[in-house]
Amino acid sequence: MSESGDENSQRKDDLWGPVTPDIWAPRPRKGKLRRIANRVLETVSSVSVLAFAIVGPAAFLSSLLVVYYVAGPVLFGPVLLTFWAIAIIGFVLVLEKTGYARNFENWGFRLTPAKILAVPASFIIIIVVFYLFVFFARLH
Repeated sequence: MSESGDENSQRKDDLWGPVTPDIWAPRPRKGKLRRIANRVLETVSSVSVLAFAIVGPAAFLSSLLVVYYVAGPVLFGPVLLTFWAIAIIGFVLVLEKTGYARNFENWGFRLTPAKILAVPASFIIIIVVFYLFVFFARLH
């Protein structure tokens, strides 16, 4: 009698057919170029990569147009940097508040208030350096 208590449930002849050893043999290797092409096609065929390739440049160009419309040519640079600083900080805060930040906990990059404030501070430093450069360039 079998372990399950049923005599007919564990018969070898009923459950298993003959197995050909050819199915376990290694397949011939594809060429290096073909393997690389397959990896690239698998990556590109992902919906998220295609969506990012289409939406990313469109969002960047539309942000340029919106900032130019709002600020004009005089303040375009500082307003663009400020816009992207606010967008990045907003994205990080949304990740934190929705709970998706747990996915990045093991990266070893702890998000502290000093690091959050460093982003706008660095943009402000870049803007100041840019305007000093423009100011001294106009003196010559």
